[in-house]
Amino acid sequence: MRRLIAALCIAMAGCTSIPERFSQDQAASPNCGYVVGAKTRDGFGLEIAYTAYRFFPSPDGPAQEARECFVATARTLAAKEGRKVAPMGAVDMPASPHRNAVDGRYLVYVTGVARFAD
Repeated sequence: MRRLIAALCIAMAGCTSIPERFSQDQAASPNCGYVVGAKTRDGFGLEIAYTAYRFFPSPDGPAQEARECFVATARTLAAKEGRKVAPMGAVDMPASPHRNAVDGRYLVYVTGVARFAD
């Protein structure tokens, strides 16, 4: 019985969610949170935390979805300032997916700089 309770506690502690320091109010998806970094006249730093469930381990899909969330959130934040974001490639948005083996959810961090096009 003790082992069952211990296993249940470990499983509950292993649930993957977006960390509290990430805001979700202007995010492009309910599975996406963001933190705005240093702002300059050329752009701003942005960090994204994205969660996604995958039954089979495959980090490519969640990483691509997280990059799409990065671009959409950057466009939304730039539009609030009346600006547009320059095109970005995967090299500009490195993703680091981490899979929770207990619940099958990925937590993907994407960091980069959103540069203004105008």
